[in-house]
Amino acid sequence: MQKNISRIYSAELEGIVAKIIEIETDLNVGLHSFNIVGLADKALNEAKERVNSAIKNIGAKPPNRENRKITINLAPADIKKTGSQYDLAIV
Repeated sequence: MQKNISRIYSAELEGIVAKIIEIETDLNVGLHSFNIVGLADKALNEAKERVNSAIKNIGAKPPNRENRKITINLAPADIKKTGSQYDLAIV
């Protein structure tokens, strides 16, 4: 069974303080699903469509065509993540 995990870091601003956010992507074979977990707001949950479109437009094969189960974990879970600044890290 093939399992792909990647980790990258970003930040969430709280006033003038930047909190480090770890973005972990888990890609497995299975029925297609794309889930973002870790106290994400509505704009961040819409990243699914933006990321899928970006992958398609660079000529790569989108994960939703290959029956992949994708889970994006934004840690730590106690910090609310807002906005679309995480899109690049998710791609």
